[in-house]
Amino acid sequence: MMIVPLLFVALVVWLLVRAYDGRGLDFGTHRDRALEILRERYARGEISSEEFERMKKDLR
Repeated sequence: MMIVPLLFVALVVWLLVRAYDGRGLDFGTHRDRALEILRERYARGEISSEEFERMKKDLR
């Protein structure tokens, strides 16, 4: 009978840890995609190296 509440608490703790370390709950994926787009724009020559570095810094 104690296993269900224990599993629930473990799940909540796991979700909170994932949320705060930036890997889970979709917190890190938007930033990763934005950096990928930024790299693509730089590779196509749409932005200068100075703009790339400034924007990359803003994303972090």
